[in-house]
Amino acid sequence: MEKEFLAIIIKELEFWKVVKSNGCWELKLRTDGKYSCVQIKRIKYRAHRIAAAYYLGLNYDDENEYACHKNECNNPKCWNPEHLYVGNATTNSLDALNLGRTNWNAEKTHCKNGHEFTKQNTYIGCHGERNCRICKSNWDKAYRKRKGL
Repeated sequence: MEKEFLAIIIKELEFWKVVKSNGCWELKLRTDGKYSCVQIKRIKYRAHRIAAAYYLGLNYDDENEYACHKNECNNPKCWNPEHLYVGNATTNSLDALNLGRTNWNAEKTHCKNGHEFTKQNTYIGCHGERNCRICKSNWDKAYRKRKGL
């Protein structure tokens, strides 16, 4: 993303900026549910990524570079560059873990069909996800029936 375009977006962000007592910068009424964002020409830009690109040198177009919040700032809506650093997927995950924002799937006790995740009923899939043995068995039976096997 070009520096000139980043400057245009930063001006839009500055217009809507609200500075909180803890130093966090947020946007008035502009979020995607979790992060502050601004929309330009029907494209949404997350404020913390734009700020990291403009002030900290993050390569906005590189999906492997993350705009991470420092541990002192537990506010995803914040886009103050003093509260951000450029990281990667690993540092982002470690930060989430340290701040208590764990994977919500890890807290599930039952599969989507209501079967309890127990040692006997659970296996780990090829992508590291938990799967229900009962659901897998039911799916396999239905597949064999459809295929006439």
